Amino acid sequence: MEGITIKPEVRYKLKQLAFIILWWVVMIRVFVVLEFSDLTSLGESMFRGKVFDILQQNIIAATWAGLVIGFITGASELFLFDRFIRKKSFLRILLIKLLVYASSIIVISIITVYFYLRYYRDQDAFHAANAIREVLLTNGFYHLFIVGILLSLGINFILLMQNKIGRGVFAPIIFGKYVRPQNEERIFLFIDLKSSTQMAEELGHEEYSRLIQDCFHDLSDLVLKHNGLIYQFVGDEAVITWKINRQSNYCHALMLFFEFSALLRSKGDYYQEKYGLVPVFKGALNAGNVTIAEVGGVVKSEIAYHGDVLNAASRMLELCKIYKKDLILPEHFVAQINPSECKVTIDRIGEILLRGKNQKLNIFCASDPARPQYLHA
Repeated sequence: MEGITIKPEVRYKLKQLAFIILWWVVMIRVFVVLEFSDLTSLGESMFRGKVFDILQQNIIAATWAGLVIGFITGASELFLFDRFIRKKSFLRILLIKLLVYASSIIVISIITVYFYLRYYRDQDAFHAANAIREVLLTNGFYHLFIVGILLSLGINFILLMQNKIGRGVFAPIIFGKYVRPQNEERIFLFIDLKSSTQMAEELGHEEYSRLIQDCFHDLSDLVLKHNGLIYQFVGDEAVITWKINRQSNYCHALMLFFEFSALLRSKGDYYQEKYGLVPVFKGALNAGNVTIAEVGGVVKSEIAYHGDVLNAASRMLELCKIYKKDLILPEHFVAQINPSECKVTIDRIGEILLRGKNQKLNIFCASDPARPQYLHA
């Protein structure tokens, strides 16, 4: 309906759910077509279990099975796994997912057989339920189960690799979008932990690493909410990027920083109890033309951004400590935003010659009007 806007995080989850459902529908239908076409060149198909007879006689049943399996497993991915097992090891996550997927396949197969016998064969409930036991013991069902597990491994591999490589990066790498360097207009937000050296010395490397894990875990959900992409994590620094295809992304970049700061403050008791401190981050924003290229080779490939936009943002980050400000941004970025709409206060610092640059840049700082600037080093 006109006027209804879908939040970026909801839109992302709906796209993921649609992809998972499409995967199951297409894969099961392909399997049924291959089985039905009897491409094995054997005189008689070796997979003539009752489950396959059902699927062969009515491909609509296969489509519905794919829809239901896709919806159950997709909902589990986005609303169960994402919340409760995201911090587990890669192998443990894979095993848990396979268990849920396998259970879903068995349940959906049983339901499919039952409704087929009840409404297509006109069997009563008792005989239909008794026939299910026979179906579960057929070679055809075992084969279907193995195929289901292989399909589960396939979709799990794609989703896990997408999470590890990064949303917005996986598909371009797969399809070679940036094999040849391309230019794009982008926004970049650099954030860096304040007093990181002191924290590392006080906490020790292992505990300090856990602190960074917790901080960036909190950051990731907000990046999704504000429709950004995480370009990279470098030590205690993170770089988030947006395409300049929507004016609202300028505000998203600003709001992400301040919401992240507010989230860390709201979890102050947790961080204080666990680490004896509350982390505070500084940030720098910049926008403009960059070159994007896939770099690396056989051992490792990744998407890299090159250009003065990133260099200047990195230099501006250094100004936060000098001028005791949380977030620094240049004049051309300020010109693209309405402070009241973005719920920030903008103040001019002055014309600054950034380290390694030949020309001065008109620099501003942004702050949350409901919260004074931090004075942490």
